[in-house]
Amino acid sequence: KSDPVRWPISLGVLVEEARAFADIEAQRTGTQIIVDIPQNLPNIVVDRIMIEQVLLNLIKNGIEAMSNVPQERRRLTIEAQPVAGRMLEIAVIDQGHGLAEEDIDKIFAPFYTTKQDGMGIGLSVCRTIVEAHGGRIWAEQAPEGGTVFRFSIPVADATD
Repeated sequence: KSDPVRWPISLGVLVEEARAFADIEAQRTGTQIIVDIPQNLPNIVVDRIMIEQVLLNLIKNGIEAMSNVPQERRRLTIEAQPVAGRMLEIAVIDQGHGLAEEDIDKIFAPFYTTKQDGMGIGLSVCRTIVEAHGGRIWAEQAPEGGTVFRFSIPVADATD
């Protein structure tokens, strides 16, 4: 519960570090992780470990959500783009079973889970971390099935 210790860093570096942690699970389940992040994005000012934790949680949740889909559809995509207000928006997109409409608004609440073995704290922690950084996190149905988790994080100022 400590305050974030923020430093400017490349989002691409953080995504690759989180991906490296998730690669064992991805290989075990036959999940392909696709990173589609532009090279020219501005740095973000974040607590590196906290944002890696958010990324890793979303990646692992996405891999788990695809456990019952055919292996050739097990693709998890990580995208990012600048958005208004000097923010970057990161999207983690899975091809899994998706979320029921009534769950989309509840999944970030503490102890709410859609998983058989879930404790309901992972996404709640993600929301706390993202909001502590001045961003927000939300989920939506993916157009081709599955779920998109998006979160926004402020970019670094020229003085950072």
